[in-house]
Amino acid sequence: MQIGVLSIFQNYRDEHDDGDIMRGELALALLAEELGYDSYWATEHHFFGYSMCPDNLQWLAGVAARTTRIKVGTGAIIMPWNDPYRVAAKVALLDQQANGRVLLGFGRGLSKREYATFDIPMDEARPRFDEGTQLVVEALDRGFMEADTSCFKQPRAALRPRPTRTFNDRVYSIGVSPDSAVQAAVLGARLMVLAQQPWEVFRDMALVPYQNKWREVRGTEPPPPVCGQLVYCDRDAARANELGERYVKNYFATVVEHYEIHGKHFQG
Repeated sequence: MQIGVLSIFQNYRDEHDDGDIMRGELALALLAEELGYDSYWATEHHFFGYSMCPDNLQWLAGVAARTTRIKVGTGAIIMPWNDPYRVAAKVALLDQQANGRVLLGFGRGLSKREYATFDIPMDEARPRFDEGTQLVVEALDRGFMEADTSCFKQPRAALRPRPTRTFNDRVYSIGVSPDSAVQAAVLGARLMVLAQQPWEVFRDMALVPYQNKWREVRGTEPPPPVCGQLVYCDRDAARANELGERYVKNYFATVVEHYEIHGKHFQG
């Protein structure tokens, strides 16, 4: 089993200095290397204290420079908010800096207010994600990008520095809906899921469609999913239960607020 840690970069209720939060997250990243974790991941979010890492590739470059062993992953690049060529070029550069330790994770993004601030229609999320991720993965495999899709136009352009090696075996995609899970299989990405619903629901709604599509498209057995969960660790079990319940509940409250879970825009 591989075990990693994900930095969320949250300034809870804006109660702290942003710089203190970022220094704390860097300390956790370096501690993950020291303690033997297999991977360290960084989110992408913008504009709000809910999560403050607008460029996880830049952040991971700093982590890679101060580590030697741990794999560094994007958890995730929100493809609809980014230009595919620039993503591919920056990933190739980061992989050079990290000596081939990069794990490439993609996400579609669910925050209406982040889409609104970017002035990108949320209705375009699906085609931007599907087309953009395919372009990035193909460019990293070929060493160049050329695009003429409904969302992206790009004359042939080389990636320099060139990618160190293919990313075909180290691409990941968040998928908690049937559409996203199936697209992950089409992309050849390992399925990533957060524990936001009972595992039985995830199995039937996302995992099984992913596995079936993978077998259909690739003719091989699909890899196991990467599962993310919030945990609170302490040497004292009673303290872990007490503080874990408080902080995990508080975090989920910010999730409901940031993503406007009760909003009508998720209907259908």
